[in-house]
Amino acid sequence: GVIGKISIGAAIDRYSALFAARVSIVFTGIAMVILLSSQSYLALLTGASCLGFAMGGLTPVQYAMVAERFGVVGYGRIMGLLSLVTFWGQTSPVVAAAVFDKTGSYAPNYIATLIVLSLVAVLSIWLSPPGREHDLANEKKA
Repeated sequence: GVIGKISIGAAIDRYSALFAARVSIVFTGIAMVILLSSQSYLALLTGASCLGFAMGGLTPVQYAMVAERFGVVGYGRIMGLLSLVTFWGQTSPVVAAAVFDKTGSYAPNYIATLIVLSLVAVLSIWLSPPGREHDLANEKKA
């Protein structure tokens, strides 16, 4: 997670929050495929490492994306609303455990995650039309 925060944070600084979010999505997808299809210790360790990298990187992505899109004026309000979205991340372990108890497998959780990631990846195409990013440099001057 720490390596993800540092690496993804560097990608945000060099490219954009949207690019960094896409990197996190790809690493999460890779992790889900590995965890879904592999049984060896090394494979599971690799999948868990990819997931840790991706999840660690999502923290700086979340803050940077809000700043890029909305600027500092609406930052507090948007972050407050975003906390409603992060509720899923906080409750998903309980849901995953319930699914495992019902089915005896984590596969449905991994498959559901891959479906959601696919939808997010497709929707992210429309997230960044040209000129939509908020120019923080001009905001600070104003």
